[in-house]
Amino acid sequence: PASEALYMGREDVFTWIEENLIGKTQPHTLILYGQRRMGKTSTLYQLVGGKRGQTIREYPGYPIFPVYIDLQRLAGSDTPEFFARLSHEIVRALNKRNISVSVPESWSENGSIYNDFDAFLDRVEESLPENGLLVLIMDELEQLQVSVENGRLNDHIFPYLRSLMQHRSRLTFIL
Repeated sequence: PASEALYMGREDVFTWIEENLIGKTQPHTLILYGQRRMGKTSTLYQLVGGKRGQTIREYPGYPIFPVYIDLQRLAGSDTPEFFARLSHEIVRALNKRNISVSVPESWSENGSIYNDFDAFLDRVEESLPENGLLVLIMDELEQLQVSVENGRLNDHIFPYLRSLMQHRSRLTFIL
């Protein structure tokens, strides 16, 4: 909310986001990049809950459900905790939009955690309105690499996330 009054301009960024998320084709995974203090995170906050992002969130016939995930907050999480916290953020954001989905009670540690998360995403997608799109907004993306290098996250997370980006038509990412 504090950034709402300070946030100015960036019409081109919002137009670009809208053009790439909303429409009849599969939405694109988007990457916002630039130097520090350029307003990338403020833009993401506007998309998630600000006035500037409202027309995109509530686009007639193609509502989007953005979920902001600060990967710095997930630093130090092992793979099961990462997916548990990620699913909690998704559920919390959807509950704010009156979509009820529950967080899985436990996550498998025997190698099927990706299947568990896929099943969770299936339930999320079934709960979305027609043409609704879940948008996972992952800020501070470099933290994923750091967590893998530190041995906290399984290095299979990268091909798994890529697979989600390529094969789920009701889910996309802004990185």
